Amino acid sequence: MKNILKIACVAAVAMTANVTTSHAATIVPIASETVEGNTGNAYPFFAAVAPIRYQQIWNASLFGTDTLSLSSISFRIDSTNSQSFPAGSFPGSEVYFSTSASDPLAPSSIFATNRGADETLVAEDFVLAASADVPGSTPNAFDLTINFTTAFVYDPTAGNLLMELVMPSIPYLLSADAQSSTTVTSRILRSGSLSTPTGGITSGYGAIVAFEAEVVTTPVPMPAALPLLMAGLGGLGLMRRRRRAA
Repeated sequence: MKNILKIACVAAVAMTANVTTSHAATIVPIASETVEGNTGNAYPFFAAVAPIRYQQIWNASLFGTDTLSLSSISFRIDSTNSQSFPAGSFPGSEVYFSTSASDPLAPSSIFATNRGADETLVAEDFVLAASADVPGSTPNAFDLTINFTTAFVYDPTAGNLLMELVMPSIPYLLSADAQSSTTVTSRILRSGSLSTPTGGITSGYGAIVAFEAEVVTTPVPMPAALPLLMAGLGGLGLMRRRRRAA
């Protein structure tokens, strides 16, 4: 099965080529592409709950220590679904990511409190392609993908990862694969209203997702005096050649 999370290490160091390193799929919160979650999550893709504001927060420890450029998030249909998932559009939808200081097991019920200063609108009015899932199969593929129009740069050493979905309408009755009784994620949601500033918290519970990302490697800066030193050495070499010619 195709890896969901492809991590590339790009080094912009002078006089060297870019280096790309592939890694095994990383899926949160259970870290397995072949293990079904222990429950389903009617949020955020269940039509009966629209409109909905949905936050999910993940512990930074799930992502290692490398800075990541996130370019998509993928969900998978829970095995209890009895029907396939056709393509659909979500007009008016907004997807935000930020680095949160909130506790993944005890986030605030106030949406704004959980958001980080680097909150980024990564996608809006998104469209989901049809899922190739087989009703009753365990587990299904991660093929409910929201592609970001703006990548989110996430540094796990700076805090936990927060996603916020704002969805005025939902065209389907879908339960996503999820995990309960976990210590690394929680959800905060409000259905029926987008203006209410607070939501209900389900601690230790959330959708199982997969990210596509690249590892961002910051190039080591060249010392400021180095260009002058190189120019000076070049000048000395030129002077020596001139003296030999004379």
